[in-house]
Amino acid sequence: MKKKSQSRNTNDVQYTQSYISLAIVGFDKKTVLIETLDEKQPKGSMKNAIVTTLDLRQTIRCSDRDGSMTAR
Repeated sequence: MKKKSQSRNTNDVQYTQSYISLAIVGFDKKTVLIETLDEKQPKGSMKNAIVTTLDLRQTIRCSDRDGSMTAR
């Protein structure tokens, strides 16, 4: 009998600035993707999204609510 592999969500998805900016943190692959749709002040929005994403306390607060994912 084959053992089912348990798939865990290891990505943390954060939206900031009323869904203008998006950050995806991939814990398994150790990647961070940050995007913004702000056409008026893209540099400011990108800076804000980067700072928010890299703030560990913010990452922990926004982590998966069911406790299946932890910030590392």
